[in-house]
Amino acid sequence: MRSLLVRDLMLPLENYPKVALSGTIKDAFMAIREAKLSRVSRMQPPRAVLVIDEGGNIAGQLGHLDFLRALEPRYRHLADFDRLAKSWLTPEMTDSVLEMFNWFREDFSEVCLKAGEVKVSEIMRPISESVRPDDALQSAIHAFVVWQSPRLMVIEEGKVVGVIRLADVFDLLGKEIMRV
Repeated sequence: MRSLLVRDLMLPLENYPKVALSGTIKDAFMAIREAKLSRVSRMQPPRAVLVIDEGGNIAGQLGHLDFLRALEPRYRHLADFDRLAKSWLTPEMTDSVLEMFNWFREDFSEVCLKAGEVKVSEIMRPISESVRPDDALQSAIHAFVVWQSPRLMVIEEGKVVGVIRLADVFDLLGKEIMRV
């Protein structure tokens, strides 16, 4: 039996939810909903969206935490939360920041209404972690662990051709462990 490759588990780019760089958070949620309705049955439903620039290239991505950051636009001005979360930010410090800046005092429905109009370009994250389609699945697993990322872009000849997601690798891992 041959070893599994990244291409065996990746979701092709054409099947991944996308939103224009000029789009809003509401547009991104609509893209995710459409992708869920047309998803491949063996795969997890999409939980993120890729951001496409005017030339059709992948400009960035939005995942769960990025969507949550849209609820409070001042997060962008505070710090690099990806780095903070992996360093010194404690629950007590998080609580004090919430108090100090008086965040999330509005009604949740009002906050969501405002967040829906936030431009994806304001909160997207760049594409940084990637693997190749012919890499062994173990290489992708290593990349997930090292980069602490829920998804990796699959790049071939300098272009994104798909996405491999931690959720799909996790499902496969469970099936293999239970089979043994």
